[in-house]
Amino acid sequence: MAVGDLQKTVGRNLRAYRLQRGLSQEAFADLLGVHRTYMGGIERGERNLTLKKA
Repeated sequence: MAVGDLQKTVGRNLRAYRLQRGLSQEAFADLLGVHRTYMGGIERGERNLTLKKA
């Protein structure tokens, strides 16, 4: 797997998930507690998704 492939795959899957539920990028970002521009970067595979343990 090339560098960045995982980010692009995760981004495509998140976008598909969001669209299946009829959510805008802004509404989805609000649900996740992140800024819409961060969400956009994740969907485009430009940013790494950070996971936190609660």
